[in-house]
Amino acid sequence: MLLKVLRVLFRLLGSKARVWNRSFYLILATAIITLAVADAFLVRQFTNQDNGVYDTLIKYRIAGPAPSSEIVIVDIDERSLELVGKDHGRWPWSRSVIAEVIANIAEQEPAVAVVNILFSEPNISDVDGDNVLNMIGNNYESLVFPFVRLPEVNDHNSKLPATLIPGARQIPVINSNANSAHTVAVVLPFMAGIQRNVGASNLESDDDGIIRSYRYWYSAGNYLLPSLAATSSSMYGSKLSDDNGKRLNWRNKSGNYKRISFSDLYLATQGKSDFDWSIFRSRIVILGPTAPGISVIKPTSASPITDDNTILATAIDDSINDTGLREIKDEVLLGITVLLVAFLCWCFLSGISQNIVDTGFFVGQSALVLISLISVSYTNTVVDMTLPFNAGMAYFLAARSFHAAKKSS
Repeated sequence: MLLKVLRVLFRLLGSKARVWNRSFYLILATAIITLAVADAFLVRQFTNQDNGVYDTLIKYRIAGPAPSSEIVIVDIDERSLELVGKDHGRWPWSRSVIAEVIANIAEQEPAVAVVNILFSEPNISDVDGDNVLNMIGNNYESLVFPFVRLPEVNDHNSKLPATLIPGARQIPVINSNANSAHTVAVVLPFMAGIQRNVGASNLESDDDGIIRSYRYWYSAGNYLLPSLAATSSSMYGSKLSDDNGKRLNWRNKSGNYKRISFSDLYLATQGKSDFDWSIFRSRIVILGPTAPGISVIKPTSASPITDDNTILATAIDDSINDTGLREIKDEVLLGITVLLVAFLCWCFLSGISQNIVDTGFFVGQSALVLISLISVSYTNTVVDMTLPFNAGMAYFLAARSFHAAKKSS
């Protein structure tokens, strides 16, 4: 019974195919192109580049940029918690412990030394530790400390003018009624000595919770507030634009950033081991926690577990070496899609051997995948061919089925 029904349906489809004949291919091409164009300018459901495809390209790309040898990460890792904890108890330790290590690093005249730890409140049980940290912040100009940018909706409740944030940039006034003395809601380091060079330490993920980009500047009325990476890059001598449109180019194929355990530096300050402090000279040093429970761990395109120091190091690396990933414009992808669908339509209309069309289509689709993979592996531009790939696949499957039904009938 089922075979009889299928035969009837197939004969009906074949009959319609003979009636529509060549016009079907033109109608199909017009429908797919119209859908792609309408989506690009109105709905943007399919035109937006797919984050899942992007993550796959990053994970399986052939190559990637090498991590800069100018960046060194000092980890407050599990070994540090155990070793330093024997003398100073559980985290957080006395700030004088961290300050002593910072001072030894700063003595080597690094280009930048980022202390990726927020000191937002005084430690009333360790006033001396606070005073030592404040003194060191006053004495060394290469140190950078984080602040937290609170949501903009809270700005009107703040009394802190944006002009008082070191590194803040004024932007051209678009609204003449805008308040030039805009106030900002932030959590700054509480000591004046460590407020000289600051940057926002916020990390912003996409809707699915994965970090793919880094915001170098935060808006505050007519001002832009710098991030930790922006301040660090500027102090290193890099000219950083106001562009936040680049994605992080993860160093996941050519090694990792040089890392040193905080415990090694602590032992050296106690005279219990030798350490060559000159390794920090003229380099960018990032000091921060990476041990579970005291660090910020986020999923990224490169790994489901990426610590805050690595994310910051990648953002700085991209900034000073201009390796941030750009995405090809949607208009270019739309143009490629239109040309591909039009070419497939011509192939079916011209009467070319179906075997040749099938082989050519397979090769063409493989080339689109290869272009995407090569672009993210060897360039700083991601050419995500998902849209032309899907549009080509949709056209080919429909046209191929129509052709088979017409031929079989």
